[in-house]
Amino acid sequence: MLSKLFKGSLLSAGVAGAVCVTTPAVEAQEAPAVNNGEIAFSFAVDVTTNYYFRGFEQEDSGLIVQPDFSVSTEVAEGISVYVGTWQSLHTDETGASPGPGPDFWYESDFYTGVTLALIENFEFDISYIAYLYPGGAFNDIHELDIAAGYDASSILDGLGFGALVAIELRDDNGTEDVYGELSAGWGTDIVEGGDYPVTLDLGATLGLSLDDYYTDAGGDNEFFGYLQFDVGVSTPLAFIPDEYGSWSGGATISFIILNGDVALEDSGGDFAVVGTVGISADY
Repeated sequence: MLSKLFKGSLLSAGVAGAVCVTTPAVEAQEAPAVNNGEIAFSFAVDVTTNYYFRGFEQEDSGLIVQPDFSVSTEVAEGISVYVGTWQSLHTDETGASPGPGPDFWYESDFYTGVTLALIENFEFDISYIAYLYPGGAFNDIHELDIAAGYDASSILDGLGFGALVAIELRDDNGTEDVYGELSAGWGTDIVEGGDYPVTLDLGATLGLSLDDYYTDAGGDNEFFGYLQFDVGVSTPLAFIPDEYGSWSGGATISFIILNGDVALEDSGGDFAVVGTVGISADY
């Protein structure tokens, strides 16, 4: 499913995407058979040094905690629907102004969508996301995301590719723009066997402006927004019994190259390094 965790590429094979910026620090293992029902649950929480979203720096100091929770079910063979929520909580309360929630509650997103896995090795996703800012840093944004992923394991085990088009349906901060993204990722076990195998994940994400998502100082469209490289490791948390779900933990380092011509209020410069640690669970 598509979530704010990677807010970008949709892939089931090795690509952390973005998304969300942000790349998930962990990728949960396959859920155990203990859950025999029709509803699946996913939970994750990340702690990150910087919060970048599609090349826009949101926060670079203090404690940044980002939990995510979603519920999904398969309504027909190869067709799943889901709903979830993603939060970003900041101790530094950057950008806070009078809002409906406490100042530390920087962002609160709600998403729902459908995933189609009707063609072998391909996955398509259509989702609606509402970006809300309880602390008052920004006004609400509503977006339609159309994503596709290709499992290229037949070429190289663990290889995957993804693409995303994000269309702003309503942006209370200004104009409605269109964002595009291409991504690739590869994952492999670097420590095998035992209770704690270690998986290495490498990813790359290219953020593009399809319609004024990135602009220069003169307001003209800048097609290139950012290029991000991710290096992550994860391992199962085998000490947690299977009846409580399939848990994993990990860490990711992200290297972000930004377009210096893009007029960003808080760009953080032309280059950034972000570290993230987290845990996740599927049930």
